[in-house]
Formats: sequence, C-alpha cells, structure tokens
Amino acid sequence: MKVAISGFEKTGKTTLFCAVTGLNLNISYGQTSENEINEGIAVVYDERINTLSEIFKPKKTTYAVIDYKDLPGLNPNDSKRNQKILDNLKDSDLVINVIRAFEDSFTVHPFGTINIERDMKSFESELQLVDMILAEKRIERIENNIKRGIKEKEEELTLFKKIYEHLNNDLPVRTLEFNEEEKKILSPYKFLSAKPLIHLINLGEKDVIDTVRYKNMIKDKHSDLIYLSAKIEKELTELPENERINFLNELGITEPASYKLVRASYSLLGLISYFTVGEDEVRAWTIKKGANAKEAGGKIHSDIERGFIRAEVVSYEDFIKHGGLKKIKELGLLRLEGKDYIVNDGDIMNFRFNV
Repeated sequence: MKVAISGFEKTGKTTLFCAVTGLNLNISYGQTSENEINEGIAVVYDERINTLSEIFKPKKTTYAVIDYKDLPGLNPNDSKRNQKILDNLKDSDLVINVIRAFEDSFTVHPFGTINIERDMKSFESELQLVDMILAEKRIERIENNIKRGIKEKEEELTLFKKIYEHLNNDLPVRTLEFNEEEKKILSPYKFLSAKPLIHLINLGEKDVIDTVRYKNMIKDKHSDLIYLSAKIEKELTELPENERINFLNELGITEPASYKLVRASYSLLGLISYFTVGEDEVRAWTIKKGANAKEAGGKIHSDIERGFIRAEVVSYEDFIKHGGLKKIKELGLLRLEGKDYIVNDGDIMNFRFNV
C-alpha cells in the first residue's frame, strides 16, 4: 500500500516524511522541482509483535510496512504547477495533507498567515479541481461519441455527470456512495478526492491546540485528523534508543506520535495484520479487512493459496491469556478453519497446503 504526503509549501512535509521513514534528508526551504519526490518505507510498529518476539525469541522479527512518498509542496498561486504535482497522487492509496500550525519568522507561510480551516479546505479544493477536469473531459468525450454515432453507455454518462455536480457543490468524491456496477465503471479513473485522506496539523514544538472543532470538520468515514510536531518527531528518530526513551518520558508520552500516524494510515486503508510465529521468524502480514484464510495464505506465497487445505488459527488474545501454544491445544482453542474463514486482526495462523 502506498501513502503520499502532500500539502502546500513550507508546511513541514519533508520533515514529517523523515520522521515517519527514519531517513535523513536535506530539508529545502525554497520551492522544489515539481518532479522532486522522496520515497521510503515506514514500519507499522505493533506491540503484539514485540510481545510475541519476547516469547519465541526468533532469529528474525518482521513488522508490517507501508510505502510513503513525499511530494513537492503546492503553491496557492500556481494551479498549473499544482495539477502536475497532484498527478503523482494517482497511484497512491491514501493522502496525508500536512497543514502548518507552527510559527517561523524565517519561513513565510504560503498563505501569509496560519489558518488551519482555510488550509484544509484549500487542499481539498485543489484535489476537487483536478477531479472536475477529469469528469468534464470524460463527459465531453462520451457526448461527442454519441453525436458521432459511437455507442456509449448512458449509465456511464449519468454517473460522470453525478460526480461532476457533486464536485461542483464543493464535495469530495469519497463522500459519494457507489453501487458495484458504478465501481466497475470508475475503476480505470483515479479521482484524487475519492482517496482516503488524513489532515495532519503540524504543530510548533511547544504548541497545544484544541482540535475538537477541527475534528468536527471531518464529516466522512474516509478521512481523519491527526496533530503532532514533525520537528520533534524527526529529532526523536535521530536519538539513540536510551535517549529517545528519556525524551519521551520528559514529554509525558509512551511512543512517538509518528507511530500513531502510521497506524492511522494502516487503519484508514482498511488493513489488518495477522501473525506467523516460530523460532525462525515472528512476522506481521498485511491483508485487507474482510480477506479470507485462502487469500491471507497467498500473501505468504502463491503456492499456499493455490494448494490451501486448512489454517490453524488462534487469536492473539487467547494465545497471551493462556500462555502459549501447548496450553492452547490442551484447551481446544487452536481452531482448524477452511478457505472461507474471514481473518481477524491479530490472528496467529499456520497454513496447511499441498501443491
């Protein structure tokens, strides 16, 4: 799964990207090239993996990961450049919009002043503008084909007109409901405002803000709001382990906020983890919520999916509660599940297959 970090210029996007991925990039305070994109991987830290690793003491521990990319900043006065930059969002599964809430006398805010509500709406408008152009072009093409006698589906024309009208009312595509046939029609088209969206408020180092009123602006189930200080998060990644723990203790928090952002990305994408365990490796595997046992096995290897017989399954909670596999088997809590079993977040699984 791919997540894009976007937003206007001078909001701290690259600093956030470094905090999330652990990379140490030079931070540019001027306008960057529209083609300058940073890419990296973020670990989805999961305490359950840590606990299982303490029990099994494996040779290798593998967390789930998400691909992140850092896009150039948008300019409030350059829609043409913005559209070229936003074109890079098309292959992303989720978008993070970084909103500046910190003061910096050396770096002028792109809009001149700090206004979270304005910046949130402005970014949404940029996405919707790109989508309106896409919908308008598709409508024109269908109507021209019909005039020339080329057969087109009326339901497709109706659908794109519905989307255009929705966008014209200043509403993102993700707030529309589509039936299965409509989803099939739309599958080749990458509407940017259809993507899940996290608005990230990038705070000053000493700022504490009341985010309740901003959370109330999030009116759909496919968007979220998170706040943190990207500068502090980046500094945390640069500290040795013992100093990082001391720094967190001084701040009165248990983990970096960037961990929560990664997990929020994971959740908003509709992803869950199941685990495989043993002396060789304890590992988290990423699947879509609602995936069945056969599909889950295919994440490990296509042979498992092709030759699936049964899956041995125990919940993480039962495993921890009863102290390991031996007791789990004695209590009959290790279940044999078929290919249609819907995997739950935290299931510990072992697959039986034959190719």
